[in-house]
Amino acid sequence: MPLVFIKNIDNDTRLGLWKIADELHTDEVCPQMVCNELKQKCARRQTETVAVYALLHAITGRTDLVIGHNADGKPTIDGYNISISHTIGYASIIISKRKNIAVDIEYRNNRVFRIVDKFLTKQEQDMLKELIKTSNPSSPQTNIASQTDCYDTQTALLLCWCAKETLYKYFSEEKLMFNEMQTKLKTISSEGSFENFNLKRGTLKDIMYMQNEKFVLTYTL
Repeated sequence: MPLVFIKNIDNDTRLGLWKIADELHTDEVCPQMVCNELKQKCARRQTETVAVYALLHAITGRTDLVIGHNADGKPTIDGYNISISHTIGYASIIISKRKNIAVDIEYRNNRVFRIVDKFLTKQEQDMLKELIKTSNPSSPQTNIASQTDCYDTQTALLLCWCAKETLYKYFSEEKLMFNEMQTKLKTISSEGSFENFNLKRGTLKDIMYMQNEKFVLTYTL
């Protein structure tokens, strides 16, 4: 079944994950107006949208909800705050009636090594090198962007990338730049949390995460 899980974060917040497959068609899960809009979209966009609406129905039990977007590009639906993320193979949603929330997911891949300098400062890279050295002493202590054969390094970079994407979504109206966010990943496990900062306003947010051999997922509320 494409539904991977639905997790109750608290009494007001639910997080869901859907494995994208071709088992469903647009008109089976999407409201009619969404079906009409998707006719001109590519097959990949249609498949992603079907997954998102299937997951939304699984989380809420409703088929009448239509996802829109505000001026900042943040997704909206009536009666809920919502954040959506999809990557190759998966779609994730987090919803809450009262809280601001955000989620991001990324499939495992090495392209993150090519953009290290784009989203991490030198200070953040140095902190990750120390983390990797502690968790994997055999890892070469060279430029972190060159450690493409180190699973722990890939995990750490993906966690930081997803965390900053999550923070960007959470503070969507501020349109934060990567250097206006700071991540402090101190340990790596299958699930956990770590501190991230909105340097623009001096705000600390804990980013929760889960990761496995397929993907890295982060969220906050």
